[in-house]
Amino acid sequence: MIRYRFSKDGDAKYLSHLDLLRVFDRAVRRADLPIEYSKGFNPRPKISFGPALAVGISGSGEYADMEFSDKID
Repeated sequence: MIRYRFSKDGDAKYLSHLDLLRVFDRAVRRADLPIEYSKGFNPRPKISFGPALAVGISGSGEYADMEFSDKID
Protein backbone atom coordinates (compact mmCIF):
# COMPACT_ATOMS: atom_id res chain seq x y z
CA MET A 1 0.00 0.00 0.00
CA ILE A 2 1.13 3.52 -0.72
CA ARG A 3 -0.18 6.77 0.76
CA TYR A 4 0.20 9.85 -1.37
CA ARG A 5 -0.57 13.52 -0.98
CA PHE A 6 -2.11 15.58 -3.76
CA SER A 7 -3.71 18.95 -4.30
CA LYS A 8 -7.04 19.68 -5.92
CA ASP A 9 -6.90 23.21 -7.28
CA GLY A 10 -7.34 25.14 -10.50
CA ASP A 11 -9.90 23.53 -12.81
CA ALA A 12 -9.61 20.27 -10.84
CA LYS A 13 -11.60 21.85 -8.00
CA TYR A 14 -14.70 21.39 -10.17
CA LEU A 15 -14.28 17.60 -10.22
CA SER A 16 -16.61 15.57 -8.05
CA HIS A 17 -15.28 12.90 -5.72
CA LEU A 18 -16.22 10.09 -8.14
CA ASP A 19 -14.65 11.95 -11.08
CA LEU A 20 -11.43 12.28 -9.08
CA LEU A 21 -11.48 8.53 -8.43
CA ARG A 22 -11.83 7.91 -12.19
CA VAL A 23 -8.90 10.26 -12.92
CA PHE A 24 -6.59 8.36 -10.57
CA ASP A 25 -7.84 5.00 -11.87
CA ARG A 26 -7.10 5.98 -15.47
CA ALA A 27 -3.69 7.38 -14.58
CA VAL A 28 -2.71 4.15 -12.81
CA ARG A 29 -3.92 2.00 -15.71
CA ARG A 30 -2.07 4.15 -18.26
CA ALA A 31 1.11 3.90 -16.19
CA ASP A 32 0.60 0.11 -16.18
CA LEU A 33 0.97 -0.13 -12.40
CA PRO A 34 -0.16 -3.39 -10.75
CA ILE A 35 -3.10 -1.98 -8.78
CA GLU A 36 -5.24 -4.28 -6.66
CA TYR A 37 -8.93 -4.55 -7.58
CA SER A 38 -11.85 -5.52 -5.37
CA LYS A 39 -13.41 -8.92 -5.81
CA GLY A 40 -16.92 -9.33 -7.10
CA PHE A 41 -19.11 -8.67 -10.09
CA ASN A 42 -17.91 -5.08 -10.68
CA PRO A 43 -14.25 -4.89 -9.62
CA ARG A 44 -13.14 -1.44 -8.52
CA PRO A 45 -9.59 -0.24 -7.86
CA LYS A 46 -8.61 -0.31 -4.20
CA ILE A 47 -8.15 3.42 -3.73
CA SER A 48 -9.41 5.11 -0.59
CA PHE A 49 -9.53 8.86 -0.21
CA GLY A 50 -9.84 11.03 2.85
CA PRO A 51 -13.01 13.05 3.41
CA ALA A 52 -14.49 14.30 0.14
CA LEU A 53 -14.27 17.97 -0.74
CA ALA A 54 -17.35 19.70 -2.09
CA VAL A 55 -17.36 20.61 -5.77
CA GLY A 56 -15.76 24.03 -6.24
CA ILE A 57 -13.61 23.81 -3.10
CA SER A 58 -9.84 23.55 -3.56
CA GLY A 59 -7.54 21.61 -1.25
CA SER A 60 -3.76 21.48 -1.03
CA GLY A 61 -3.21 18.65 1.43
CA GLU A 62 -5.45 15.78 0.37
CA TYR A 63 -4.42 12.18 1.05
CA ALA A 64 -5.30 8.87 -0.56
CA ASP A 65 -4.23 5.23 -0.17
CA MET A 66 -3.72 2.82 -3.04
CA GLU A 67 -3.15 -0.93 -2.82
CA PHE A 68 -0.97 -2.81 -5.30
CA SER A 69 -1.05 -6.50 -6.20
CA ASP A 70 2.73 -6.73 -6.72
CA LYS A 71 5.69 -4.99 -5.17
CA ILE A 72 6.89 -2.00 -7.19
CA ASP A 73 10.36 -0.46 -7.19
